[in-house]
Amino acid sequence: MRYAHLFIFLFFFSLVSLFVSAHVGYVLDKDMFHLSQGKDSAFLLAALQDPLNLFLIILTILIVVGAFEYLPRSSWFGHEFSFIRKQVHEYAEYVPWIARLGIGITLIGAGTHQVLISPFLSTHGLLSTVQIACGFFILAGFLVGPVTLIAGILFLIGLLGNFYILGNLDFLGLVLVILALHDEKPGVDDLLGIPFLPAFEKLKKYAPLLARLSVGIAMLFLAFYEKLLNPHTAAQVVEQYGLTSVVPVCTAMWVLGAGVVESIIGLALLFGYRTRTVSAIAMFVLSLSFFYFGEDVYSHVTLFATLSIIFIYGNEKIKKRKSAKIISIRVEKKNKRKKVKKR
Repeated sequence: MRYAHLFIFLFFFSLVSLFVSAHVGYVLDKDMFHLSQGKDSAFLLAALQDPLNLFLIILTILIVVGAFEYLPRSSWFGHEFSFIRKQVHEYAEYVPWIARLGIGITLIGAGTHQVLISPFLSTHGLLSTVQIACGFFILAGFLVGPVTLIAGILFLIGLLGNFYILGNLDFLGLVLVILALHDEKPGVDDLLGIPFLPAFEKLKKYAPLLARLSVGIAMLFLAFYEKLLNPHTAAQVVEQYGLTSVVPVCTAMWVLGAGVVESIIGLALLFGYRTRTVSAIAMFVLSLSFFYFGEDVYSHVTLFATLSIIFIYGNEKIKKRKSAKIISIRVEKKNKRKKVKKR
């Protein structure tokens, strides 16, 4: 029994990650979401009044950070990590296609569900039609550059309508990744020789950073806005799904734990700390959350795509590859020098 409380909290820490990956605004009724908004620091701090809770929070954070630092240095895990890191570099050529799939599927899903980018923003008529058309164009690889710009404008329109769409900043991140990589393969543009927008070529090396920043900022926004600044909205989700009966900790502990975990993940992605490991865990947890909360899958497709891109790139910049022509010229020059020396 001496480890019972620790086991309960570690189990809670794992389950709270499911709560982290769910948008509160997606699983709550809109009226309930707005009515329950408001700061309540006393409610959150109530979770820390129990010394055992405070001790277990600190201990769990130390265990998680210790595991992140130790496992990559261990012989077996180190070998596996280095092998995965080596293999995953070969997937970089698929990143533009992954980004297009994420944007295209999301736009078609949002348009058919009569919402603008996010399930939180209702729309109809012209904007729905534009989203569906843009989605199909991006998936087909037809006029990818201009249509992707339109997708970015749609996001900004949604942001002007409701700043809660900042929680979907990964959508804008994918838009920037597509524009930065300016790769039309596979698609109609490549088949017909239609050129991509050339103005964003200088951003290419920053594509991994754009992906990390978009998810990191989105998670920090959701952590503060949904959990820490409006704790009672998150508490509604805890009570609605009976999470306190799954793990016997108070509602305030659930909300605080979710806010802290989401903030840690967001900061890790922002600063490039163990990005591949963090993104892999986030993808796994996100998959489980669909089964528990029953959210619409299309609303998180961009997050899946962005996390996949982060896993492929890690926290590295894209290095410019020298063209075959330049390499062959340098080889010829070296051969000529050798011949001159022999003479």
